[in-house]
Amino acid sequence: MTDPERILRVIRGEQADCLPWVPRLKFWYRGRVRTNSLPARLRGLSLKEIVDLLGVGYYCGVPDLTARERETDMIDGALGILNLPVLPYQGRLDRVERRVVSRGRQT
Repeated sequence: MTDPERILRVIRGEQADCLPWVPRLKFWYRGRVRTNSLPARLRGLSLKEIVDLLGVGYYCGVPDLTARERETDMIDGALGILNLPVLPYQGRLDRVERRVVSRGRQT
């Protein structure tokens, strides 16, 4: 039985074969990537790949809000329009004039 299967069984009120271990490695991973201090065998791997390598559950309750593909994604996020790689949809602004003013660190 896989960790996702175990978790879904428990949510449905059914019994699983054991308690799934789903460590919240996101903060450790982000810190290590930003300081270039991931262990050598894990360098270049995504968090999902590391979790799969370790054979543990993947905690993804809160997406990485800094993972943006386009410059406008961060600006749109201030409006509550989240376009993140992990989401199954993309928000769009149609027929909207976009005017962005930046002064130093302020936008």
